[in-house]
Amino acid sequence: MALTAEVLRSLIKHHGLGQSIQRTAKAVGLSASTVKKYFDRIAAANLTWQEAKSRTQEELIASLQPTRRTISNYCEPDWDCVHLEHQGNRIPLKRLWNQYISIAGDNQRTLSYAAFCRNYDSFAAHLPVSLAEITATFEWKPGEVVMIDYSGDPMYLTDPKTGERQSVQIFVAILPHSNYTFCYATPKQTRDDWLDALVELMNFLGGVPQYIYLDNSTALVTKADAVAPKVCEAFGMFCEHYGTTPFPVTPNRPRHKASV
Repeated sequence: MALTAEVLRSLIKHHGLGQSIQRTAKAVGLSASTVKKYFDRIAAANLTWQEAKSRTQEELIASLQPTRRTISNYCEPDWDCVHLEHQGNRIPLKRLWNQYISIAGDNQRTLSYAAFCRNYDSFAAHLPVSLAEITATFEWKPGEVVMIDYSGDPMYLTDPKTGERQSVQIFVAILPHSNYTFCYATPKQTRDDWLDALVELMNFLGGVPQYIYLDNSTALVTKADAVAPKVCEAFGMFCEHYGTTPFPVTPNRPRHKASV
């Protein structure tokens, strides 16, 4: 049974005064078995009335109404931190899940990646007011991210000897920290064209960014998803070879790669 913070404080006060279970149950309008359960929790938490008065509602409820995962000794992720890292710094959920696994205690159980994503999705759908009011500002570190895309309009190359005109697509990459820009012409926008352009990009930069932000192009992304997108095998192998991480941005949210 979930009780309000006011009722929990009343139970703590009665417990601290040494009131009997029956008398407390009558005073707060609960069954004796419920009062006994919470008296046991108060005793286990060693919670005094003075401490209870200074705690916030969230802290009080967390102390006396542990979630099922807490009872089962699960390590609970810091969802506020996960949200800020994912939405503000655009760190992929897979990497945040790995960080969560790494800090869990030796005897603690951990959420699977699928459960981590489901729980984050639920958290993000009902953000606390404190987080909902935050306006995210992106602060890019030097060389951390490169954003890639193709320009919307083609350009044309003209053979100076024959006068033949050939349409080409323009691959564009930008380092958002400095707006350093790279452009490369390819015949089309096939998977091979994307990968060829990316190889030229790495050669041009003379180094490898930590993340590659890209749109959900079907040439490289096999599943567009806000939580767990999937890239094609060839692009995944490319990123593994170069030691970088692909990051397809949230569908229909172009501001996540606004620079390019």
